Amino acid sequence: AIKPLKQQPPEAAPPHPAVLSPGQIKSDKQQPGGVIYSIKGPGVDEEPVGIFSIDKFSGKVFLNAMLDREENDRYRLKAFALDLGGTTLEDPTDLEIIVVDQNDNRPLFQQDVFTGHVVEGAEPGTCVMKAEATDADDPETDNAALRYSILEQGSAGMFSINATTGEICTARPGLDREAVGVYNLTLQVADMSGDGLATTATAVIYLEDINDNPPEFTKEEFAMEVQEQAAGVEVGKILVHDKDLAGSPNWLARFTILEGDPEGAFAIRTDPYTNDGVLSVAKPLDHEARDRFELTVSVQNERPLAPAAAGSPRALATVRVRVRDVNEAPVFRENPRRVSVLEGAPPGTEVTTYTASDPDTRQLQTLTYGLLYDPADWLQLDPRAGTLRTKRRLLHPAGSGSVASPLSSLVSSLEDEDQDYDYLREWGPRFRRLADLYGQ
Repeated sequence: AIKPLKQQPPEAAPPHPAVLSPGQIKSDKQQPGGVIYSIKGPGVDEEPVGIFSIDKFSGKVFLNAMLDREENDRYRLKAFALDLGGTTLEDPTDLEIIVVDQNDNRPLFQQDVFTGHVVEGAEPGTCVMKAEATDADDPETDNAALRYSILEQGSAGMFSINATTGEICTARPGLDREAVGVYNLTLQVADMSGDGLATTATAVIYLEDINDNPPEFTKEEFAMEVQEQAAGVEVGKILVHDKDLAGSPNWLARFTILEGDPEGAFAIRTDPYTNDGVLSVAKPLDHEARDRFELTVSVQNERPLAPAAAGSPRALATVRVRVRDVNEAPVFRENPRRVSVLEGAPPGTEVTTYTASDPDTRQLQTLTYGLLYDPADWLQLDPRAGTLRTKRRLLHPAGSGSVASPLSSLVSSLEDEDQDYDYLREWGPRFRRLADLYGQ
């Protein structure tokens, strides 16, 4: 019988005329020149065809093509012994050819660029991601024994990689997004337990922001001005700075007026683009009642500070607001006023005395009175004292003589200041004419 053979040629071995060793088939019924040998199976007469051949007289098996273990790691053939007439001398035997692996495949990372995220301030040993590679060589040999390493990551050495698993973790404390927001690592994987063929890839690690920086005012004091009687207008901006990620809740500022505004005359909001505080007037201000405000304003983030983060002494600021005086119109204490005069009262009879007051109590003002409407011309007014007297003898409208026309309005004006008469236009056609007359 032909003895079963197991051959182990190395892959990438040179082809013909190499002889597999021990690569000779012999029959124990062999007579000199009386046996013909043949082989069949994959690699001979089945795909891939023609890789192996046999000397039909000597029984030597030849390799005719380069072997690649990653394509076929073994070939199972049948060997036959025939006499010169073609008759089978004995049962066919198995010939197994196992391709021995060579380190002819470089390990490959599954990605060219690996991306990971980790929060700033993470403790050492916090795992970020895993870089994985494969090797087409025999996993049972050292040809596929992979080892991972970091070739370059900067001088800080903030990350480490598990040599056997490829898992990347933080190595040191002190990750600070505001100092370094992105780390670029050059990774290497090598077979032969790190001493063989190697390949590189890149790992990009982004630090995620935490609220470890409180907002701070750019200065301790701010000075602003606003006119009295103005409501809803912006007074000015209170500038802040925050190192955390712009636009995030860790960065957005929230302002509070702590002191100096018991009546709620001011409001403060956050500019969503600059993160500065915008101070505005919530209620009309009166210069004569209060011409200065000193506000204590605090700032904090939408999201609370991280436990390990320290507060800032610049989270408080003083805002001084000066209320500018504007020239306010004087007002009558009683308006309208009804008076009665006896029929037949002689000219010069006192009808009434008007008294007006000026809200601008901190300015020296002189009030001047004037008649705006008296079509019958029966009244005379003292421009300084505000006393109203008759100019002619008064009779009831049913009688004869002077007819008393109703007094429609008295308005004061400040000396050396223009009086606005436009409001008279709202009272009807006759008063529109007066507004045109006196408004010139």
